[in-house]
Order: sequence, then C-alpha cells, then structure tokens
Amino acid sequence: MMLRNIAVCLAASAVLCLSGCVTATYEYGQDHQLHEVSDVMDPQTAAKRRVNIAIGHMNKGQMTEAKQNLEIAKKYDPDSPYVKLSYADYYQRVGEDQNAEEIYRDLVSRHPENMGDIYNSYGNFLCSKDRFEEAFANFGEAVKVPSYANISGVYVNASACAMHKKNYTLALAYIDKAIDYDGASPELFAIKAKLALDAGDIAQAKTAIAVYDRMSKGSDSPRSYLDKIKIAESERNINESMRLGRELVEKYPKSQEASDYMNNQY
Repeated sequence: MMLRNIAVCLAASAVLCLSGCVTATYEYGQDHQLHEVSDVMDPQTAAKRRVNIAIGHMNKGQMTEAKQNLEIAKKYDPDSPYVKLSYADYYQRVGEDQNAEEIYRDLVSRHPENMGDIYNSYGNFLCSKDRFEEAFANFGEAVKVPSYANISGVYVNASACAMHKKNYTLALAYIDKAIDYDGASPELFAIKAKLALDAGDIAQAKTAIAVYDRMSKGSDSPRSYLDKIKIAESERNINESMRLGRELVEKYPKSQEASDYMNNQY
C-alpha cells in the first residue's frame, strides 16, 4: 500500500509536532484512487510511519527523499531502535559502511529488548561484506533471544549468507532449520528446491518442489516455475521444460524469473 503523509501542526510555533500531529494520510484504495484518512498519531507511531515511507523511497533508489523522512522519524522518536536500524540500512545502501556498523554496534550495546532484530540485521550487513564467521555468529545470537519470534526468518537469512559463501551444504542445513520453525510456508520449500538444484542434488530438489506443489495447491510462483524448468532440463525432458517456460512467461511476463528464462540466464 502506498502511503503519503502530510503532517500539519496545530500549534503555530510547533515545527516538529512531537506531542502529536493531525496527519492527513493518503492511501490507494481498490479503485486505484487516493483517499484521505485523518487521524492523530503519537510520536512513536509517527516515527514508524516515516520510516516506512523512507524504506519505500530506498527501494526505489530515492535516497535523498529517504534521508529526509528518516530525519523526520528521528525527530519524532530519537531513541527508537527501529529508526536506528533503518538508518543503518540507509548508510549501507549508500556505501557508508563505517556509519552503518557504528549504528549496529551501538544498538547491540544499548537495546537488549530488540536484540533479535538487531543481531539479524547486523548479520545481514556483515555477510554483505564477506565477513561470514561474524555474520553467522550474529545469526546464532538472534535465535537465542527468548522473546524473538522471527526465528525462521533468521535461518532464511543465514541460508542466503551461506549461499553467498558458496557453501551449499550449510545453506541447505539452515533452510531445513527455517522449515522446522515454519513448515507451513510453501515458499521455504521453493527456496529449498533452488538450493538443492544449485548444489546439484536433483532428488532433493524434486522432493522439495513436490511438497511445494502440495502446499500451494498447484499455484506456481515464478521461482517454482524456474525450479521445475531446471529439474526438467536435468532429466532431459525438453518438452516439459519448454511447456513450463511458456507458462512462466505467459503468467509472469514482468518477473525477473521470466526475464532470466528468456535470456537463458538461469
């Protein structure tokens, strides 16, 4: 959902509206038109809203707008670990790694109540810098936090990090741990199928994709289509491979997987 916020302070002298703002929120409805919703938000909620807007800008490569919204979020709630984590993400994306790491280290020392998210995010940062042992250590700390619920997500990130290291065995081991915590997610089995294919384990890939099919009731994702194409090609089943390829392009023409298939880059 696309959100656009315009904060209007009621007090003439107030610039940042830290004690509460009347906020006009514009949301796209099912009719694809903007609709205004007005409410009053506390500083913490306002900060999170601004962070979400900043993340949207970052995902579009609009880093100036992202920084502006992060600055506003910081004014609302300067001690928020959510805001600080988003700042670390921003610095990482613009290549200011030292600033990003300083934030992560500060968070580790000052926000024990949010240690799961902090260790998880710090692990991702370290992995992106090829500091694998430190990354895996932080993922390990994240899953030890008793109150942390996103254990499956941590193991998915650890699996992706192992793949970045080209350690397929470790990547499969981590995705199996993710499945242990969230075995009802079809997408995890699609990820496992891809990992098994990359590792050259066709039998394990076929087993994983069969579970995916059963759980998703035949509703293929672009990822699962590409996995099935690879399995068919490994078995020299050219007709099946071509059929799946046509379906992938017809159903998901704008997906990265369709593009990869069309350009023979999979």
